[in-house]
Formats: sequence, C-alpha cells, structure tokens
Amino acid sequence: MAHLEENYILIMKKIKKKVTTETVIDAKTLDKECFPATIDALIENAGRNNIALDIKGIAYSINLTEEQFQNYYKHDNAPNELFSLLRAQYNDLLKYTYHKISIEVELPDPLEEEGLE
Repeated sequence: MAHLEENYILIMKKIKKKVTTETVIDAKTLDKECFPATIDALIENAGRNNIALDIKGIAYSINLTEEQFQNYYKHDNAPNELFSLLRAQYNDLLKYTYHKISIEVELPDPLEEEGLE
C-alpha cells in the first residue's frame, strides 16, 4: 500500500508541473468577437467604475429581450451589429474587442513517462 501512495504522490507532482506552450494566432482566428467575454468585460469594467450594470439593463440598451440576450450569451452567436451597438452605448467601458481563443495541448501521460503503468 505504501508503494501505491508513493506512486500517487509522484504522479501528482508530475501533473502539477508547469506546462508552457506557444502558438501563432493569425487574423482569421480572431474574426469573430466573443459575446460572453464582451459582456463579462463590460460588467467588470462598469463595476470598477462604480456603475451598476446588469444583464437586464444591457439587453434593454441594445433593444433585446432578456431571452434573446441570454440565448446570444449562452451560444455565443450574437450578430456583429450587436457589438457595434454595445460600443456605441458603452464606449467608455468597452475599449477592446474580446475573442475566445481555444488551444488544445496534448500533455504526456505521467504514467507512461515514469513507466508506472
């Protein structure tokens, strides 16, 4: 049993090891803005400026129902026009564009590395 605990601790140490990766992102990758990230940043920036802002208020300001807004947020499928409306309405709080970047990294199996299988 002690041997298994030692292996478990060894595996946990290996998994916690920092992994660094690099990637190149081209302009095509960034062609679609991320609605949830934009909304999250807007609410966060408003909070930093002591402005009370919630989803209902944002939806109303860009002429959406709460249901439409929630659908766009959940599925990240907002039309580009909404981003323009958001920037026009909240130009002092939205200074950047927000994109979702997904990077898949294949990590080595620590069991295979140490021959513990």
